[in-house]
Formats: sequence, C-alpha cells, structure tokens
Amino acid sequence: MWPWLVGVTGVILFFFFRSRIHTEEEAKLPEDRTPGFGPKITLFQAAQGYFSHSVSWLLLIACLSVFSFRVFVGQWSVYDLGVVALICGSWPLQEWFVHAHLEHLKPIKLFGRTFELMITKTHRAHHSNPWDPRFGLTPPFILVLYFFGLPLISYLTLPFTLAITATGTTLALIVNYEWIHYLIHTSYPPKTKFYRRLWKHHRLHHFKNEEYWFGLTAISGDSVMGTNPPLKSTQHSPTCLTLDPRQTQTDISNG
Repeated sequence: MWPWLVGVTGVILFFFFRSRIHTEEEAKLPEDRTPGFGPKITLFQAAQGYFSHSVSWLLLIACLSVFSFRVFVGQWSVYDLGVVALICGSWPLQEWFVHAHLEHLKPIKLFGRTFELMITKTHRAHHSNPWDPRFGLTPPFILVLYFFGLPLISYLTLPFTLAITATGTTLALIVNYEWIHYLIHTSYPPKTKFYRRLWKHHRLHHFKNEEYWFGLTAISGDSVMGTNPPLKSTQHSPTCLTLDPRQTQTDISNG
C-alpha cells in the first residue's frame, strides 16, 4: 500500500514544484553587470553561499538520514558492496546521459506543437548565466524525484536492505555533484590538480563548446562516449550561452 502512497505523493509534489522554478528571464545576466565571476573567494565563503540555499541542506539531510537508517537496520552483506560498486562504477555514464540527452535535449515538435522538458529549460537558463551558481542548483521539482522516485524504484527492484544502500549511495553522489557544480561556478580558484581538472573540463563546456565535456564529477564518461576531444581541435561554439542555434553569443571572454 505504501509504495502507491509514495508514488502518488511524489507525482503531486512534482507538479506542484514544477511551476515554482526560475525562468530564463530571471536567470539572465542583468544589463548593468559585466560578465564574469567577480573577485576570488575562499572555500569557506563558497560553502557559505552553497548552504544558504535550502536545496543544499535538504539533499545533505536526506543523504545522512538514509545512511543513518541503513546503519539502524543492519543486516550487512557482501551484496551491499556490490550495489555500491555498481552505482559508483556506472555514475560517470549516468552523469553523462542526463546532461547530454536530457538537459541538452532539443525541443520536440509533435502534431504542430513544440514540447520541451522542464529540466532542459532550467539548464538553458543556467547556461545563460554561468557566472551565478544559484542557477546551476537542482530545481525543487527534481528533488521530488530524488526523495520519492529514487527510494521507490530502489524498493521495487531490490531487497529492502539493498534498496536503502542504493538510495543512500546515489544521494551521496548527488550531494557531491551539487557541491562540485556549485563550486565550479563560483570565483573560488582551483587549489588541487584533481579539482582543477574538473574545473577546466566543465568550464570548457560552458565557454568553449556545449556539445562536449558533459561530465562534471567524473570525466571518464566523456572519454567513453567520445565527447572529450583535444582542446586545440575543437571549434569555439557561438551558442554556449544560449543553447540556441538561431542566436549568437556576444562575449564569453570572462569564462
């Protein structure tokens, strides 16, 4: 009975929050502001900005709650390690697929009407103003999928204890994704070789060519899918900031 209740509640909340998202017009860089990330900030300042948004807290609380519940339930087995390994191993491709084929999905024309995913619209808004990390955060309607859809799918496909493990592992990867993504879109300068590589990879996607470099916390997905070309052989795209082939971008020199 309760899976049906969770599913129905999730659908209702999904449509409720779907209408409460930022628009492309709201995300657009103000005319009186010069494109750029502004003065450099510290990691602590970046974290303050990140946790000033409810999305960040909700994801972290959900992740910690699921893992706490998993510890309480107990009954650990080697299969838990298998679930963790499978999810972490496939994460680069999951990340790549969502970014390349959902967030960058072209509008679909059907019966004379044009349809577009809401996640595509919010991602286009993010591309229009990559200097403001707020617009790169997961919108509330996607949180509904994380908090209701993810546990439900896990429960329906795995034994109870493994479903909790799968849910917690996926949420941990999502939390990591959200933080890294937010940080890259701030003026915090890279301090480590590993982070600098992720930083450069994602900024190339925003300021060089939006058809490549879809990975964010893992670059291997791009290597496997052929979207990590040599920089010198890649042409500069005029639509990085618009994601619209009918328009041209004016200035990305501050990327």
